[in-house]
Amino acid sequence: MKSSFHSADELKELLAHHVRLRQDLIQRVIERDFEGNTSAFGRSLELDDLPHRKTIFRWARQQEGLPKGPDRMLALAQALDVDPFLLLDIDHDVMLQCCAAAAWNLTWGSVHKALAFLNGLLSLSPDNWPPPDIAASFDGSWYIQDFLHDTSKGRNYFKPMLIKPELFYAEDGSSEGAREPQAWYLAFRDVSFKTGEPEPVSWWKPFGMLRLEQGVIHLLQFNGLVEQQTIQHDDSRFCFETFFGQGSAQFRIASVHPFEFEDPGEQSKQAEKLPTVRFGFPE
Repeated sequence: MKSSFHSADELKELLAHHVRLRQDLIQRVIERDFEGNTSAFGRSLELDDLPHRKTIFRWARQQEGLPKGPDRMLALAQALDVDPFLLLDIDHDVMLQCCAAAAWNLTWGSVHKALAFLNGLLSLSPDNWPPPDIAASFDGSWYIQDFLHDTSKGRNYFKPMLIKPELFYAEDGSSEGAREPQAWYLAFRDVSFKTGEPEPVSWWKPFGMLRLEQGVIHLLQFNGLVEQQTIQHDDSRFCFETFFGQGSAQFRIASVHPFEFEDPGEQSKQAEKLPTVRFGFPE
């Protein structure tokens, strides 16, 4: 799809007509967790911090459009226990156009009020990334892992990292599989090691996200690169690679749900056996 916008306003107009709730995912979660009974889903809600039950019913019953504001968008995500970004149905080609226009510079709340929660998540941030208000709707804070690129130890290579999503277990201790779906966001900032410790010298810059859904790990890099790999049912771990370039940097990966993170280090051969996606460079 060729770029069809020439200004931020035209991009916002394009997005406004191509963003909606992912009813397929909402219905799949209700089918899985409540045997398809939307009423049972509604009765399960703890309404102290949520909109009225009828409002959430309306969202779950194939409502057109988006909730009125970011608080309600987060409330729906909390009710379903699904990352709020994953509830958005954004046309694939339109999303790539957003990436081409630098996603972190787009004021998402100006497209629709419900999308305002993305402003801090996908934007350049001086120190507090990712924004705490999103995770407050889930376990209270983000699950975060940081890792460093120190150029004194090497430059210009792809570094593998291992991820194990949140797993669920039956009463007998057997695995019932990984959380599905689950999302991870990635950002980096430049650092200096002049003092021996990493000192930030730039803002956080989000550069991509990972999504595990229906046994497939999807990569979206905000320069427009996309990739996907099927994971193994009996070993839900997967590997992602990111580029360690000319400058030292601090990387951060964050999810609203628990996960395990591992730097394989010298044991990187184990990563070679796992499904792998790479944050690289578009051709």
